[in-house]
Amino acid sequence: MARLTALAVFLLLPLLPQFSVAHAVERPAAHGAAVAKPGAAKPAAGSTTAPAPRVFGDWQLRCVAASEQQPAHRSCEILQSVLAKDKSATIAEIAFGKPDATDSLSMTIVVPVNVAFHAVPRVTTSDADRQPFELAWRRCAPAGCFASAALADQTLARWRAYDGMGSIAFKAASGQDAALPVSFHGLAQALDALARER
Repeated sequence: MARLTALAVFLLLPLLPQFSVAHAVERPAAHGAAVAKPGAAKPAAGSTTAPAPRVFGDWQLRCVAASEQQPAHRSCEILQSVLAKDKSATIAEIAFGKPDATDSLSMTIVVPVNVAFHAVPRVTTSDADRQPFELAWRRCAPAGCFASAALADQTLARWRAYDGMGSIAFKAASGQDAALPVSFHGLAQALDALARER
């Protein structure tokens, strides 16, 4: 699978010099939804569970019931994981969704807790991209640091038309440049599927 070259490596993860984009997610999605892992034990009778994720290129669509009392109300997002080259660990997650049905579509990333807050993460489609999309750091937890921002229609239109690799650049806590690959392959179809779930 395609990957970015000359990626700066997290100081937190000095033994992982290369990354790859993968479908498998080994922990809850970036928006915090609790999703059953593939192959997990079947739920007890009367409980709710998430259906299997649907894959669109390098993106997954996952939905979970908002609550057991209102299983018809679902929360959905599309997401992508960035794994170590040997796929032994999830390095980061990238997700699109709406925290609330009335909210604008937003992008959220989760990266290891080794970031500098003075520099915002920037998403680009290529080194020549003159319109980087900026996210804002929101919080850090033991699982990682979260950044998000609402997406403008113009940005979404550009990303829908692109099918290659891009990157998310930010600063490590030491001040060094860091970057992660993001694949736009299948994003348009995944966004369309997400819109149908609303």
